Amino acid sequence: ISHHHKTTTRRNASAAGKQAKPVKGGETMDEFAIRMKEAQLVEKLLLDALDKVKKVKRNKDSVLPPSKLFPSVRQCNAALATFGDAGDFIRALRLFTQMRKSSSLFYMISRETDKNPRSPLLEHQHSLSSINLIPVPPKPTLVTYSTLMSRAISLRKPTVALRLWRLLQTQPNFYTNVISRKQRDGRIANPDTSSYMDPSMLQRLEKEESAIVPDVIFCNTLMNAYAKMGNYK
Repeated sequence: ISHHHKTTTRRNASAAGKQAKPVKGGETMDEFAIRMKEAQLVEKLLLDALDKVKKVKRNKDSVLPPSKLFPSVRQCNAALATFGDAGDFIRALRLFTQMRKSSSLFYMISRETDKNPRSPLLEHQHSLSSINLIPVPPKPTLVTYSTLMSRAISLRKPTVALRLWRLLQTQPNFYTNVISRKQRDGRIANPDTSSYMDPSMLQRLEKEESAIVPDVIFCNTLMNAYAKMGNYK
């Protein structure tokens, strides 16, 4: 066998080895590349949808028709995880910000629907087989925050994870805020602190109010963040 043939064989074997090299959790570089392409597509689709929502917001005489514009929150959460796993946490945070902004603008415009005539401005639907678009924006969920916080911790940014935790606590649909509103409205009889620990009530809030209630996975992530900060109390 010629020296050139041996060299070529070694190069091919080396290339194959690089492609099969695990990245995380047994995932190969090729598999991660596919995941990254999907994340980039989700990012682009959300940006496109956000641009269209902004145009409607600027146009006072238009409203959002029931078009399928947005990638789902599950797809966005997967994209957040991918960017975080790639070490690009800034990109993950930008996507998170776009999720929050699109939700805020969308519901702001939706409240004005009855006042304004329908406009065909957003009558556009992407036809992409890999991404299923839906009519509502990807409002961040518990998984969204948990995903970002876990990636922040893995990238040695526990302070960022704790900032995200504090941000979550300020959200109107965080369970303690939902309970407080119900107590003020008199919708909870004999209100006391036990309401915050009642499993049946928390399940009902999740189902009926879309309340964010921390689960075991989230609590473990939060404890990990405090531990990384040296706070074990």
